[in-house]
Amino acid sequence: QALEALEKGEIDFSLIATEKDYAEYGSDALVNMGPVYYHPMAIYIETWDKAAQIQDGATIALPDDAENMARALLLLEENGYITLKEGAGLEAKLEDVEKNDRGFELKAVAHGEVASSGADILVMGSLEASAAGYERGFDAYVSETSDSESAALYATGLIVRKADLKTDKMNLVEKYFFTRRMYQAIDGSTDNIISPMFSLA
Repeated sequence: QALEALEKGEIDFSLIATEKDYAEYGSDALVNMGPVYYHPMAIYIETWDKAAQIQDGATIALPDDAENMARALLLLEENGYITLKEGAGLEAKLEDVEKNDRGFELKAVAHGEVASSGADILVMGSLEASAAGYERGFDAYVSETSDSESAALYATGLIVRKADLKTDKMNLVEKYFFTRRMYQAIDGSTDNIISPMFSLA
């Protein structure tokens, strides 16, 4: 909807649509000026104080919708909990778990119910975590990083109309968006719900 409104000239730019949304929308009239932020998926350990204390057979709750399940499974793989079939990537499903040597019980639940699932370990997005009273910067064991496959696809981009690229208004927008001040504002956002996706280098 944001991209449709942008193309029609109803808004000046979009900071809602993700890289995936932009690619699927596929309009030559729009330009993605680059990723700005993303909502990280993170792992929260409930039953123990440290990851080293996690016992074999622990229950792990993760979202049951396709997008978030794939992200959760990739995060679990990256941190050594499971191994996925080669090439599963961001299409990963529970049946793509190739190795689960520690016998973890993977419980797929509605993404808004992960926090209340009673599992030993929770894997959920930052919005769901915040809604359940978790602050990712303090409560998460580990989060998706900005160089992850998931962050690259689901980062929110600054998208404008191609016809507006060189206007004074868009030059001003670009000047202030990709700055140290914006980076720090995103990085220090309430409850660490979002993380910056662009580099200051």
